[in-house]
Amino acid sequence: MGFSLYKYKRLTIRIFNLIFFVGVLWAFGFAGFLLTVQNQTASETQADGIVVLTGGPGRIDEGFAVLASGRGARLLISGVNQTLDNQTILQAIGRGQELLECCVDPGRNATDTKSNALEAAAWAKEKNFKSIILITSDFHMPRSLNAFTEFAPDLKIISHPVVAEVSPLTVMLEYNKYLLSLADIDLKT
Repeated sequence: MGFSLYKYKRLTIRIFNLIFFVGVLWAFGFAGFLLTVQNQTASETQADGIVVLTGGPGRIDEGFAVLASGRGARLLISGVNQTLDNQTILQAIGRGQELLECCVDPGRNATDTKSNALEAAAWAKEKNFKSIILITSDFHMPRSLNAFTEFAPDLKIISHPVVAEVSPLTVMLEYNKYLLSLADIDLKT
């Protein structure tokens, strides 16, 4: 009893239908993701601290603006390159030493979104903070909130998205990373 042409055609149709169904689900989910990203707004709520995730334009400047507004006592810049010293960081962001000493902590242990959440959770615990304002790019916020909810469940997270102008491909890749984070699959990004 061999593998008949009929069975091969049925298997091919089933595989095609499955791929089509998964594609339709992905497309509807992506549309919902886009709506979520586009409808995010920055809250004006006060928090104990502010956490900025490095990796996108405008994030650090927004973190300093929120700090200057008095909405948080300290600012953690999570994901700072380990090879940069504080002077280089200050020069790059155009801020003085007094600001770094009083209110800014460069976090050098994070290399991806999950380690950002772990670094921020440890920082908040050390500072005895119960709430933080989380600043990252709008398209990155859903996955970041997922990681922070997982690794800092006792910390109140107030999202503060920064509108990012990125390619559609970048948003699709981020959506896929978000789906993988929901399934708890780690890609180290």
